[in-house]
Amino acid sequence: MTKDQVIERLRDIAQNKGDPEMAHGDADDAVMQFLREIGHGEVADEFERARETVPFWYA
Repeated sequence: MTKDQVIERLRDIAQNKGDPEMAHGDADDAVMQFLREIGHGEVADEFERARETVPFWYA
């Protein structure tokens, strides 16, 4: 995924007026995938560990 592709994906997610919780999760997933593909998988892994231990709540 290129920088332009992740930006386009995030814009698509933001324009979708569906469930905000799903949109937030989709955005998280897109950023995590991008981080991994550009060699920052360690950052993505740490975020996911934090997400598992800290009760993130989307309202």
